[in-house]
Amino acid sequence: MKTHKIENTMLTAFLALSVLSIVLGASAQDINWGAAVGITGDANLAVGVYFDAFLPNTGTPAPLTVDAVTFNVDSIVSSTSTSDGIITATETSGALNNYSSSSFPSAPPSSSAFASVMNAGGIYQNGGAGTGTVTITGLTPGQSYEIQVFNYANDNDPGLTTLTSSNSVTLSHLPNSGGANTYGEFATGTFTPSGSTETFTWTGAGSSYTVLGAIYVCTLRNNLPPSVSVDTTPSAVTTYLNSTTTFDAVFAGTAPLTNQWAVSTDGGLTFNLIPGATNNTLTITNSQVITNYEYYLMSMNAYGTNHSSPATLTVLSVPPQTINWGPAIGITGDNSLQTNGSYLDAYIPGTTLSSSLTVDGVVFNVSSSSSGTGGSDGVISFAVLSGNNLSYNFTTFPTAPPSSPAFAAVMNAGGTYENGGSGSGVVVISDLTAGHLYSVQVFNYANDGDPGLTTFSGTTNVTLSNLPGSGGAGTYGECSTGTFTATTTNESFNWNGDGSGFTVLGAISVRDISSTAAPVLAADTTPSSATVYLGSTITFSAFFVGVQPITNQWQVSTNNGATFQNIVGANNTSLTLTNSTLATNVLYRLVGSNPYGSTPSTAASLNVIPEPPQGVYWESVQGITGDSNLSTAGVYFDALMLNSSEPASTVDGITFNTPTSQAGGYSGDGIIDFIGIGSSLNNFAWPNSFPTSGSASSGFATLMDDGGIFQFGGAGTGRILISGLTNGEVYQVQIFNFAPDGDPGLTTFSGVTTATLDNLPGAAGPNTYGEYATGSFTAAGPVEMILWNGDGSGYTVVCTISVSDVTGVVATNAVNVQSTLTNGILKLSWPPDHIGWTLQKQVANLTTGLSTNWVNVAGSTVVNSTNIPVSTTNGCVFFRLMYP
Repeated sequence: MKTHKIENTMLTAFLALSVLSIVLGASAQDINWGAAVGITGDANLAVGVYFDAFLPNTGTPAPLTVDAVTFNVDSIVSSTSTSDGIITATETSGALNNYSSSSFPSAPPSSSAFASVMNAGGIYQNGGAGTGTVTITGLTPGQSYEIQVFNYANDNDPGLTTLTSSNSVTLSHLPNSGGANTYGEFATGTFTPSGSTETFTWTGAGSSYTVLGAIYVCTLRNNLPPSVSVDTTPSAVTTYLNSTTTFDAVFAGTAPLTNQWAVSTDGGLTFNLIPGATNNTLTITNSQVITNYEYYLMSMNAYGTNHSSPATLTVLSVPPQTINWGPAIGITGDNSLQTNGSYLDAYIPGTTLSSSLTVDGVVFNVSSSSSGTGGSDGVISFAVLSGNNLSYNFTTFPTAPPSSPAFAAVMNAGGTYENGGSGSGVVVISDLTAGHLYSVQVFNYANDGDPGLTTFSGTTNVTLSNLPGSGGAGTYGECSTGTFTATTTNESFNWNGDGSGFTVLGAISVRDISSTAAPVLAADTTPSSATVYLGSTITFSAFFVGVQPITNQWQVSTNNGATFQNIVGANNTSLTLTNSTLATNVLYRLVGSNPYGSTPSTAASLNVIPEPPQGVYWESVQGITGDSNLSTAGVYFDALMLNSSEPASTVDGITFNTPTSQAGGYSGDGIIDFIGIGSSLNNFAWPNSFPTSGSASSGFATLMDDGGIFQFGGAGTGRILISGLTNGEVYQVQIFNFAPDGDPGLTTFSGVTTATLDNLPGAAGPNTYGEYATGSFTAAGPVEMILWNGDGSGYTVVCTISVSDVTGVVATNAVNVQSTLTNGILKLSWPPDHIGWTLQKQVANLTTGLSTNWVNVAGSTVVNSTNIPVSTTNGCVFFRLMYP
């Protein structure tokens, strides 16, 4: 019920006719309203040349003046209209009722004169469906004007009123409806009339009253830079990662106006323009943690530039949102409240509740700390990211079974809400125990005719309505229960408006249900999709927690998940597959079961494709002597030291990374990856074994001493994958093997030509220490493969691998020309990094021998192979490869 002064005005027919003569000449509506802004004091009054100001309260005895603006009182009144002769307010439905207040503050930033104007109030209509018009007369066509409407009434009803012209804006008259320390709201609009009158309509927006307060019209000053007419950009915003923040400002002045948002990352010392941000509104997606970024809107016209007040933005990180929400369920009573497991906390996120409420042994706490943007009971906290932190409560939840007076009290206590369906916020739950399973319930009930649709985020999302019957007959609002396994001491979820009039957050309850539920997925390294090569292996792993005993069963689907079959004997937490056949989109999952139920892991899609080509041209094996063996030609692509027990190291500008676990059972750094086939892989190293000398630096010696991997027995096999290649580019690869253990560790690496390395000191001659091979290839796709095979010694060994892009770089070392004969065609080829060398030939008699008469083979300098027809009638032809 309204608590301020109410007067029902009795008027004569003569006065009603007088007002009608004013309003019938209303012109088209072209006011451009800015956003609703919280009223704070004198500074809210627009800066312009006074045209008229009016207090539509017919009970105000005399004009009121504030900051040289005189607000006139009515001089022409009917039963439906009030006017000062220039501004006329007419009600088209409902009764003409006056209201006033006495509680607007007079202390700065307000004044006693400004408070008098706000407390003078205006007119209202009972019911949120009231309508009316405001007409302004005596305007100059083509002149630009600014209009302001103020609404303030300290009566606990928002008095939501929509002002409509070329666009619309909705005002609330509640204290703090525009934010902390604001008193009601006002809106500023601009218009340029084509005639002598201008009109806008005012309509109730669903609350109990439709309200119209003080109105002020001024002429915009010409030949001046733009001035801020509306600025809802707060002085400071603190929000969370992955949220959005919206800043608004509206400028008035001589057209045309050009807007541009700017940002400062150095505390306001310098501002940089934000490309494309030229609207009145700036929406920022907070994708990174930042501190004290400042934003303002600049507006320019032919007479200069002004900017709005800078707003400081700070973005904080939040814990991961991993709640698996169940469906929205209609609330019926006590049976809707989960009581299994152990109580952690329960909380009603409002600001008006004075004491806790207990129902069925669950204590719902009140806020122990609160602010204009949030609150907390010490365990559960909420923060408003956009919108206002407004409390709501009701008295209408039923107390009869299946409900109870205690349960009804919790539902009627409500929570927090934000005007507008785009409000958002975050809830953080603390004091969690890592590894424990929790359930969280959120209740939403509000008997106000608005669905209050609110979406809660997590691994799965859910949207709740707060309307009676929204969950079906006999239900009152909706609740949802979600589960999560704590990975840290905190868990969070966001709430976001889903397009209805209000964004609502009601009572929250959290319980530890580790001992009473079906298994919960605690770890899952099964990728959503894996593509591997024929003949490889891949391992999927998942792990469940919960009440023991838990049994595991891997399942497979070959029909895109329509059905799953158990894999006989696959009852561990890991499943290793040998990919012996080609496959497309075969799904695998692990099901964990205990006495309370079964839970599947996320299904992984497996694709098995043919192996990539083995196109490496290996050159002759060389003995390792020192740093000069490392090729630095071209551009570094990647390098890997295969021993995962040793740290990464940099030698001669080449960084050798340490391997970690990769998809499909591989190890590596994601670019160079390797896997053993058959027997397991073992790390090895030989500290202080490789000599440091003029040939080998301490860094190079350390790299050799770091060793690599080996397999027992000379029949070990494996593969190396080099990923991320650019099709058509030429790459050079080097492999080093060193191990002074008395076993040669002979290992053969596949390619167009092969190379077999011995890792023994002196294997390649005196003063050599193991061996290395250099090869090159032209990428035919994004991946190149090298197979390794033991060659009969006691161990199969692979140490360090280096890859560089040598496109356009011509190698200078001499190599052999490879030859193959097929169907009368002789193919001569040489390594891709030798493109640029010239193939030469001469025809000679075997009895005569070679001469100096060599002839270049046309086109051979731009390729690394050529085909030559062979005929028994031809003479003897010799070929050689020459450095350019």
